[in-house]
Amino acid sequence: MKSKKEKILVSTPYFLPYTNFGGGCKTIVNQYLHTFNDYDYTIFTREYEKIKTSEFNQKRVYYFKHYISLLTKSFLIDLKKFKKIQFNSFFSPFTFFMLVAFFFKKTEKKILIFPRGELLQRNLAFKKRIYIKFIHIYAFFKNLSLVATSQIEYDQLSKIFKNLDIMQCSDFLDVWNDDLKLN
Repeated sequence: MKSKKEKILVSTPYFLPYTNFGGGCKTIVNQYLHTFNDYDYTIFTREYEKIKTSEFNQKRVYYFKHYISLLTKSFLIDLKKFKKIQFNSFFSPFTFFMLVAFFFKKTEKKILIFPRGELLQRNLAFKKRIYIKFIHIYAFFKNLSLVATSQIEYDQLSKIFKNLDIMQCSDFLDVWNDDLKLN
């Protein structure tokens, strides 16, 4: 008898078939391509006008042209069916709108945010500092953790988020290892 695959919800600003993106999004694409037989992914991503998303017709990959449709879908999605929830950017509007929608949903699922170096800047703009305060408050009510992909990033996140769970992993598969301890 075939075992049921764990469901993972991923929010990422860029995904296939779009290919003009940086390292963080390449990691999420590699995670998906290497583990889609092991996990049942649902991916929320941005739609780009120049890319025909219909050509990459994968099940449970949702492309959003407008943030209002993303927010609506986030309110409607049943979080209970997902084992894990992963955001592939800290400052992405995708992350913000989905976190706002999830705030009003009852869930104790672990929510992981991969900042991907977005907080390594010395002087963050005022809007970004406000957003960081939002994350502090959000984490007080929800099971939220940050994932650093280097020691430098881990050290920086530890300075900014003193009371938040932060883990460090260099391999995208490490993050879903249930034995991995949060720092």
